[in-house]
Amino acid sequence: MADQNQLLEFTVDESGERLDRFLVEQLSDVSRAEVQRWLKEGRATVGGKLAKASQKLAADDIVTLLRPPTVAAVIAAEDIPLEVLYEDGDLLVVNKPAGMVTHPAPGQTSGTLVNALLARDPQQAAVGGPERAGIVHRLDRDTSGALVVAKTPDAFRHLKGQFKRRQVDKTYLTLVEGLVEVLEGRIEAPIARDPRHRKRMTVISEQRGGRRSVTAFRVVNIYRSSVSQRGDHFTLLEVDLLTGRTHQIRV
Repeated sequence: MADQNQLLEFTVDESGERLDRFLVEQLSDVSRAEVQRWLKEGRATVGGKLAKASQKLAADDIVTLLRPPTVAAVIAAEDIPLEVLYEDGDLLVVNKPAGMVTHPAPGQTSGTLVNALLARDPQQAAVGGPERAGIVHRLDRDTSGALVVAKTPDAFRHLKGQFKRRQVDKTYLTLVEGLVEVLEGRIEAPIARDPRHRKRMTVISEQRGGRRSVTAFRVVNIYRSSVSQRGDHFTLLEVDLLTGRTHQIRV
């Protein structure tokens, strides 16, 4: 990615999680082994003090990480069409299509939203670094929707702060197999990485490292179908994430 170290800062929401697991959740494009190597190199602090991978975090702890370059290649500008939903002098909102990766990562250095933004305006490389190009949050590859991009360093800093402080409301539409008979409600369950499949998240007890997750949902529509394996219905839900866990909606 970039040819310089990147200083990242995170605020911890809840107590009890190990530092290495916390950082893996924050950095979706790196493995736990890679994070642990960085921690052994002394690249992370908690509250201004060097911290080990096994350190348990407390709510409101400030975690800083000096992230090394992860992709040596220069990020190329690529003329990829973007649907612009809103734009002013400070920010840009684009409709990210399903199938597009937000940021370049090892094995995926082209065809991303960052590549498209750099082609649209090369000055975006100065907003959060070329690997960010002003993007202040992300959506998974298979998720489409509105994505906010800062156009100036000041806007980048302020918008990142708003997302960190949960001052931004995020609503999703998701189609699920089966008939959801409860018209609206909340799902509360601790989730964490599946110990048998590290790339998956699953419901797991807090004693085994699960983190509290809360999801509010409302039924928007119900469709009949002959292809569902869980009955003859699909249900369209409007979902609000009251916590921000990795793959929370999918779980």
